[in-house]
Amino acid sequence: MKARHFYLKTNYADKSVVSYFEQSLVTLGKSSDVQVPINAPNIEDRHCRIEQRESCYVLKDLRSLSGTYLNGARILEAYLYDGDQISLGDISITFHLDNPEKPKEEVLISKNPRWNS
Repeated sequence: MKARHFYLKTNYADKSVVSYFEQSLVTLGKSSDVQVPINAPNIEDRHCRIEQRESCYVLKDLRSLSGTYLNGARILEAYLYDGDQISLGDISITFHLDNPEKPKEEVLISKNPRWNS
């Protein structure tokens, strides 16, 4: 399975950093050996990770004390979509796909022919 490209725009203390990725697994945290090092209060060494599952990405909290938030809701694991807002303590991160795919429209057909107009 080929990894899709994505990028993260991180905002903290009036700074903005854009990081591009092709990996299928990216870890965020305070440790120096993660792909997205964040040196800020309330951030664990390995705080959360973004992993590719088939053709989509999932954000997973790694048992952090302060939590991982997606679009304002605390999560343990959640699917990521282009433009989603990730919050880790005072850190704001925007998730972007390089080439977001539009969701396929699904046409439902009823067994009752009067409803299929």
